Amino acid sequence: MKGDDDVASGLVFGDGVRCVGGNLIRLGTLLSTAGSATYPGPGNVSVSTRGATPPGSGLTARYQVYFRNAAAGFCPPASFNVSNGWRLVW
Repeated sequence: MKGDDDVASGLVFGDGVRCVGGNLIRLGTLLSTAGSATYPGPGNVSVSTRGATPPGSGLTARYQVYFRNAAAGFCPPASFNVSNGWRLVW
């Protein structure tokens, strides 16, 4: 997911902390295979295009990967989590 602001104090989100805020955009979805996923893949729009942040624009975007697993033992007590956050100046 992409946001246009930081959440400095962080928000509890599933079993993690969401630090991406403001206007949120889901960049895409992908099923993992053997615990691994790469995005974008064939047929997916690029992150910069979907997020309206063209390379060289100087725009700053914040990103986190949201993931979930329906297996009860994976992320108890919730079934989803997020990665560390990234801030990227395009």
